[in-house]
Amino acid sequence: MTVGVSRLKVDDEEFLVASMIDRCPKLMMLRELMQNAFEAAALAPPGRQRVVVDTIPIDGIRKLRIWNSGPGMDEPQLYRMCDLSSSIGKLKGLDQHFGLGAKVASLPSNHLGMRYRSCHQGLVHEMVIGKRDGIYGRVKRSPRPDLVLPGTYQLVDIVEVTEAAQEEGRDLSEDWTEVVLFGMRPEQDTAEDPYDGDPPMRRYWLPLSLYNRFFRIPDGIDVLVAPDFHWHSDLRRFVPLASRALTDFRGYEAVRTDEGPRIHYFYDPTCPQRPWENASSEGAIQTAIGQVGIVHRDEIYGLTSGSPWAYDAPNFGITFGAGNISVLIELPDDYPALPDSYRQSLHHQRGDQAQLTPHEFAALVRAYRPQWLIDQIDAIGGPSSAGAGIIKQLGALSDVLGLDALPDTAIVGGEAAPTDLAAKPGATQIAQARQTCGFDIILLRDEQDINNRWLLGRAACFYPATKQLFVNTHYKSIAAARKMLGEMLADVAEDGSLYAYIDEVTVDCLVKRVGRALLFGISKHLDHKNWHSGHIEKAMSPEALSIAADDLYDVLPWAEQEVRKRITSGDRSISETTMQPAAVNRRTEKKVTAPGGKKARGDDARRRT
Repeated sequence: MTVGVSRLKVDDEEFLVASMIDRCPKLMMLRELMQNAFEAAALAPPGRQRVVVDTIPIDGIRKLRIWNSGPGMDEPQLYRMCDLSSSIGKLKGLDQHFGLGAKVASLPSNHLGMRYRSCHQGLVHEMVIGKRDGIYGRVKRSPRPDLVLPGTYQLVDIVEVTEAAQEEGRDLSEDWTEVVLFGMRPEQDTAEDPYDGDPPMRRYWLPLSLYNRFFRIPDGIDVLVAPDFHWHSDLRRFVPLASRALTDFRGYEAVRTDEGPRIHYFYDPTCPQRPWENASSEGAIQTAIGQVGIVHRDEIYGLTSGSPWAYDAPNFGITFGAGNISVLIELPDDYPALPDSYRQSLHHQRGDQAQLTPHEFAALVRAYRPQWLIDQIDAIGGPSSAGAGIIKQLGALSDVLGLDALPDTAIVGGEAAPTDLAAKPGATQIAQARQTCGFDIILLRDEQDINNRWLLGRAACFYPATKQLFVNTHYKSIAAARKMLGEMLADVAEDGSLYAYIDEVTVDCLVKRVGRALLFGISKHLDHKNWHSGHIEKAMSPEALSIAADDLYDVLPWAEQEVRKRITSGDRSISETTMQPAAVNRRTEKKVTAPGGKKARGDDARRRT
């Protein structure tokens, strides 16, 4: 039996339209405008598929303009195009590029108006949409004087501006369409300040926004960006990351995983002339730094860079050098994920449809890291191991606590299938040999490394997924212990090695305190009836480890005797690098050549065994 339905209707259409527009994230404006331009330009004849981003003066004020060479629209098409979710020449659907549209994304920041012009068969029509008296819609204006009957007053939605376009020097021999953003105020420069200060944007915001959103653009389309938006003096092509990977980076490899996603690994050394950005920025129209994100249907979601990426990078196997290393996880088209209706974030298609984040793929990224990248990470990090004696003591405590019986998955805390991935042929473990205490101890002596782990004012942080303990050797209790040991050892002749021994022993004290506290925290997994995951996370937190590190006072007598013993015996348990003064930056850079010469293997490169 066939069952019909009565179509649902909207009672208050005006409220629904305003609600859709006002709730749209402002920062999606450029994505929607450019996606419209790409789709239109793709319909132009080959060789003429162009998008130009530039500015136009309106009453002497710069306004952002996006122009494309796609098929123009006549008056009825232009009128219909300005309705919300209009789909002229598009496929509707969340699994396509179609979203709620450029109008929805742009009108929250352009109450004054968005001016659309379209040239079709030599005629140019213009329409402005904006907000007037609290209502979004087409802004009515006076038509051409010769179209108004004498003695009458008339307002229209669309006006013909062919003559005005000719006077401006516009080419009317071929079709085109453009949109100009008026912003919120007549005096607002929408090229430099597209959101009227809410949020404020950096000067070169536009090319960086394009770079961080579009991993690829359709083949054959030239995107030209005017010098208003970058530091070059002429019109420059925008080249997305996928097109620059093999030519502009020191190292690159795309690895196809057995699980489906393809992982893109990039190594981009620091630019010598501009240390705040990486070398691939040279000659480009945007800056580049290390970052992580997800690629879905050629667009980038969940992008993280700067300090948050540096802090999370060890979970991805990037122990050092996150500022120079980028990772993009590209999902296959049939992956069960969908963007939200505004195209701001990516979500699981099933279940509670939680947001999909790069961190969910951290174990996969670790397991498939190319060897050349591992070598580069090691070269950036330099020597950083704790003393063998301290590791042996922590290993003995681990045995006493019975931690050998604890499965790795308990410590990881639920990360997706780390054990299975680590067992794959050719997968490289985080450490070349797991230390006997059950985790790797990494001493941080460089201020930037300490800052990247968010350890300013904290003693240590532990990464359960990779079983790495990062220790801040500049922590305040170290300085206090050094001072007291110096006073206690005043009877020892001050030669060049005395304070090196003191530094060595005080670091051992710190590592011992923090390591023991961590092992006791891990052991709470064995008391799962009384200690739940949230409690254990607190026990292993940087704050808990810092409190343990604060109490170095009762080990000072041992430390004094240990220094005297090492001076007498000449025993040195650490490298000369470890004994460098704290202010010395130990970073080094080593050029690691990827397979095939200067650059890494191409887009279809597979994991090496």
